[in-house]
Amino acid sequence: MAVSHKILFTTLLLLIVAATVTVMLFSFTQVTDKETTGNGSSESYGNKFCESKIAYNPSKFSFKNDTNHVITCKWDTKNSTVRILLGLAVVVISIITYIFLMKGRKIKSIISSIIIFVLSCLTIYSVYLDATAVKTSRAWCLDDGPGMATGQGLVCLYNNYILVIGLNIVAIILMIAAPIIVIKNRHNIEGHHHHHHHHDSEEQETTPLVNDQSSQQSSSKGFQQQQSSYPYNDFSSSNATPASPQPPAVSLNPFL
Repeated sequence: MAVSHKILFTTLLLLIVAATVTVMLFSFTQVTDKETTGNGSSESYGNKFCESKIAYNPSKFSFKNDTNHVITCKWDTKNSTVRILLGLAVVVISIITYIFLMKGRKIKSIISSIIIFVLSCLTIYSVYLDATAVKTSRAWCLDDGPGMATGQGLVCLYNNYILVIGLNIVAIILMIAAPIIVIKNRHNIEGHHHHHHHHDSEEQETTPLVNDQSSQQSSSKGFQQQQSSYPYNDFSSSNATPASPQPPAVSLNPFL
């Protein structure tokens, strides 16, 4: 993969991780019911309001005559569980995909990218659950909380919930874009790495051939030098057939 594409993909992964981690941090702060008392001009409910049938999850509001009196009702357990588990999975798979990509593992990079795409589809479901819950709860709040005994008017404080949904939408867009980049450039993921490996193998194959030729030439020269170092006469005499011994001469003089 080209350097520019690697930089783009790395940036996308960093943004995905950043958005997902931020969503999880907000989620962990929105898993409990809370009530902060104000100046006492509004009725204190405690946790019993969030547990009542008229409460909506999530919800956060104060009172018009006592803005310091804030009631916060947590998300439903299903919403928080799905969102947090998906966030953890996205962070882990994003890191694994980055490692595969940097190591030039084409098949594994494509598979992990497809997993990111599947997680983006599941995150769409999570966003749908959250958006539906916030829409219903906020509509109730804007109607001054029908069913509440005070009737003093409510100030709706839903920005944190809307921010969680917005960050998840951003993460979804990035999670769809990242696999497209990987799959589109799959032929270039390990191109440089493969060429380098092929070049090294050629060097490893050619080097012994050169050494063998050099050793053969050295052996041939050494053998020729060894032959030239022996005297020619010694070589001839060593191969010559030894002469047969001559019989002793017989004298013909009878007086001897």
